[in-house]
Amino acid sequence: MFLRYSFSLSNAMVKEVITEEDGSQKILYGDTDGKLMYISCTGFKTEEEAIAESGEIMNKRDFYTEALTVAEYVAQIGY
Repeated sequence: MFLRYSFSLSNAMVKEVITEEDGSQKILYGDTDGKLMYISCTGFKTEEEAIAESGEIMNKRDFYTEALTVAEYVAQIGY
């Protein structure tokens, strides 16, 4: 089974934008002591489910910001 993923970057502050020789850009992010930067990830079975979630992600902000860490999920299943 192949999963599709939806990612959300929270509390990120743009520290620097670097323009490469080929014209592409890299964005370097950072965080602050008060609000640490983090990425939320949700897996989906189909691309359609992932696209639908991407359109609704801001309506589910609490779901993502209050989510458990990977270590907490693993501890729940007993590994």
